[in-house]
Amino acid sequence: TNEEAYELYLKSIALNWDNKTDKEAIDLLRRAVLLDANYAPAWGILALRYYSYARLGGGGAEMLALSDAALDKELALNPDSLDPIAQMTIHRTERGDLIKAHQIALDLLRRRPDDPNLHHVLRYVLRYGGSLDEAGRQCEIAVLLATKVVWGSCSTTFRELGNYDRARFFVRKDLSSEWSKSAAIELLLREGKTAEALRVPAPQIPHWDSYKMLLACAAHAQAAEINSLA
Repeated sequence: TNEEAYELYLKSIALNWDNKTDKEAIDLLRRAVLLDANYAPAWGILALRYYSYARLGGGGAEMLALSDAALDKELALNPDSLDPIAQMTIHRTERGDLIKAHQIALDLLRRRPDDPNLHHVLRYVLRYGGSLDEAGRQCEIAVLLATKVVWGSCSTTFRELGNYDRARFFVRKDLSSEWSKSAAIELLLREGKTAEALRVPAPQIPHWDSYKMLLACAAHAQAAEINSLA
């Protein structure tokens, strides 16, 4: 109902999904929901940006709690939407509540079996629970149903299955996100392509400094340097 709020919302969704742009998007969306607190899509995107900033921007538990609150607001405004429930299931999975998360993910798919994102959510729960083959199958179903593949974390599923070619399919080819750099390093090292891995810079993601240690090990750095990084 507010033109300025809608413009802010549109500007936010035009930004890349990366830890370098999440904070800018969050600022735009916070202004949008202050101007129009009843526009559910803005709360939904804000929840996803908070989540991304929690995981990749160093926001931690505080940002994850804000993501939970934004999802609650989105669901209250649009109780028929399955999207906030799906994202809450991802949060529940990461907090270790796998049995409940699995039940919810299966129920969501029963309600909307042609939604690729819901197959991604089930895949996420299955990977955390160790059912890698079935998780990989859910990734492939999501790809078949989707007009655009956006689930980079499917790369982790196939990496853990040892299917490195398929894992690479889900990583940005130009390594234009910090997350894609981390995925590329792990894939290349597992394939024994150490020289190529060393050409990828360590991802600039807060609290992910273990990649600096990993690259130092791959480069056969001095023990003192590796110990310091560890």
